[in-house]
Amino acid sequence: MREELRSFVKYERGEFLREKIHQKALKKYKQRYSDREQLDFLERHQISIRINHPQSENHPYYYTMFSIITQHIMGDTVAELLDKALDIEKDEVVN
Repeated sequence: MREELRSFVKYERGEFLREKIHQKALKKYKQRYSDREQLDFLERHQISIRINHPQSENHPYYYTMFSIITQHIMGDTVAELLDKALDIEKDEVVN
């Protein structure tokens, strides 16, 4: 499904595929960091999260998140975005 989103699709088809991926991710994604860790991250950093356009070939994920420390990251759930952001933040601290 995601590969199809990487090419040109009609708006309705893109919306359908993206929503299907999003719903599947909501059911299956296992959060790696606790809610407290994710909230702490949100308190430390200014972030913006936006829903991607269904026909955006360069962004075949449901969300894009931006913060200074992470820059642009993409995912299908907010928990996934925050997990990726925490991975990046922890890597920055180590290096």
